[in-house]
Amino acid sequence: MDLLKATLLGILQGITEFLPVSSSGHLVAAQALLGLKSPGVILEVSLHFGTLLAILLVFWDDLLELIAHGWRGFVLLCRRKPAEISNRAPHFFTALAIVVGSVPAGLAGVFLKDYITPFFEGDLTACGSFLIVTGIMLIATRWALKGAVKTVGPGRGFLVGAAQALALLPGISRSGSTIAAGLYVGLERDTAARFAFLLAVPAMAGAVVLELAGASLNSANIAWLPVIWGTAVAAVVGWVSLKALLPIVKKGKLHYFAAYCIPVGGFLIGYSLLQ
Repeated sequence: MDLLKATLLGILQGITEFLPVSSSGHLVAAQALLGLKSPGVILEVSLHFGTLLAILLVFWDDLLELIAHGWRGFVLLCRRKPAEISNRAPHFFTALAIVVGSVPAGLAGVFLKDYITPFFEGDLTACGSFLIVTGIMLIATRWALKGAVKTVGPGRGFLVGAAQALALLPGISRSGSTIAAGLYVGLERDTAARFAFLLAVPAMAGAVVLELAGASLNSANIAWLPVIWGTAVAAVVGWVSLKALLPIVKKGKLHYFAAYCIPVGGFLIGYSLLQ
């Protein structure tokens, strides 16, 4: 693995992980159209870790606050003082929503893995179809009522988490599906975007841990410079992409990305049928 390939993969991961165009869909398309082989477990994990770092950098204050309020609220519940939560731990229910919202994707990843994996084996028809579905979801956000809810509870968290589970399919964008779901359950735009990316933290961290646990590592055979460089590129490009997306969501312009997803999805289907 050379630095150029690590750079290109880092840029691709950083852009497609956060912009609502599906990083997994682009990976399947690149493998099928360009003959791009999997970069290997270590680099693949490091690229995901890089984009996880981007979320941590952008939402560091939010995460620290959620952890503090989550623990404080839990202690109050244990002391049978739930009435004090709203004053002493106002973000407790958002922290609880992240825990509850992580359940659907976790269960789907465990129990539906055998059904999902074949879609990653160069199935351009499925990948293109899912990209079109993403485009339709993005267009549909134009008609989502402008929500005013700024606190995410467990119920809304679960519904957004169910949308995140759909993103296990290549072509379904994690950010697109979760932000769209947040808008449709009445969340204020900024809240919907922030919750979508905060919800991604346990999912991405869990995926990194599972991939490392299932990998056979031999540090003597790993070219660490491309791995470290690819991680840094993914983190920086991811940070820029995330910062660029948040204002777009606030302005209600998420549907703009459908102009990319739907034509690309149609091209992949057409290319597959002509082969």
